[in-house]
Amino acid sequence: MNSRAKTKEEIREEFLNHIRSLKKYWMTLPNKTLEERIDGLIFSILCIFDGSTNLPAFNISCFPHHSDKQYCKDNDENWYPPDLIINNDCCLHEMWYMKKIK
Repeated sequence: MNSRAKTKEEIREEFLNHIRSLKKYWMTLPNKTLEERIDGLIFSILCIFDGSTNLPAFNISCFPHHSDKQYCKDNDENWYPPDLIINNDCCLHEMWYMKKIK
């Protein structure tokens, strides 16, 4: 047996191919409105991050510019902490329909 860990290039291509297939699927639904198709596509992409597809879950983490924290402090604003994973304690696809834009 010659099994091995997949390379980041292989995983990236699988990830992008999955999104390409989702786009193709959601474009072919004639009985859905444009908003329903966009919502469906977003929901499906969030499922990827949550690990609810044939791909593993993927973490989404903050990666702010090194000067952001000081800039925000200087302007009395909250900042994004580096390396904070935003989806390790929830399922984003379940949260998608819970709130509408304010």
